[in-house]
Amino acid sequence: MEANFVNSFSVLSGAEGGFKHIRHNGMKEPGTPKKESKTATILNLQPESKDRSKTLYSIAHDLKNPLAAIISLTELVLRRGELTEEIKEYINHIRKISCSSLEFTEDVIYSANIESQANSMKLCDINEIVSEALDPLTYKALEKNQQLSFDSSHAAAEAVVNKAQLTRVFSNIIGNAIKFTEDGKNVHVAVSNLTDYVLVSVKDEGIGIPDKIRAHIFDPFTHAKRDGTAGESSSGLGLSICLQIVEKHHGNIWFEDVADQSGTIFFVRIPKK
Repeated sequence: MEANFVNSFSVLSGAEGGFKHIRHNGMKEPGTPKKESKTATILNLQPESKDRSKTLYSIAHDLKNPLAAIISLTELVLRRGELTEEIKEYINHIRKISCSSLEFTEDVIYSANIESQANSMKLCDINEIVSEALDPLTYKALEKNQQLSFDSSHAAAEAVVNKAQLTRVFSNIIGNAIKFTEDGKNVHVAVSNLTDYVLVSVKDEGIGIPDKIRAHIFDPFTHAKRDGTAGESSSGLGLSICLQIVEKHHGNIWFEDVADQSGTIFFVRIPKK
């Protein structure tokens, strides 16, 4: 089954995880006429657009090492004890901008390489992949005094996937939940083992997604990017990368508002075969 994502919101219902359509500006139910996916649109660019993409990739690749060097140098300078507070502030500002730029360049490179990456698909337990994605993010949640919880499925939730790529998907989505949730609140991750699919949900108590950017959050180089609740930067490519990977796995990715409170739930549905 191919992904049919067109900016929708749906809700899970029924014991087997069927989807009940609740708005007609988003994800289409199975059996409706197929439209070209956003990933296909990205990959089937006009020649001049492909040339621009190649140029952007080359620039990003060339910038990666100099940016990493700048970050290392700022860290070395900050270790010197004789700096004034004003100088420290300037250097920290340089470091923050450089880190944000490095994140962007790495995302550009990763996005450009998704389709050419070795297609090492194998049977994996999605519980384990989510757990691996969660481990390094635990510290980010602790920095914001957030409660990060995980409900794994009781049985192994196995699917044939590219483990590294799906780890990237879950890292991006959970990282966003932490980024856009205020200090002291909760982020909850769950894996559901359905008959033909594995469903992963990431629910936060964050600031939500404004109506004006909902239609664009999965776009590459989107202007819908925002800073996090603690000023964390965004590359504008994270969710676009997620969409590319999930569609490569013939799955679906979408989001819903949390009923009766602020926050958002992101869903990733991956077929088992």
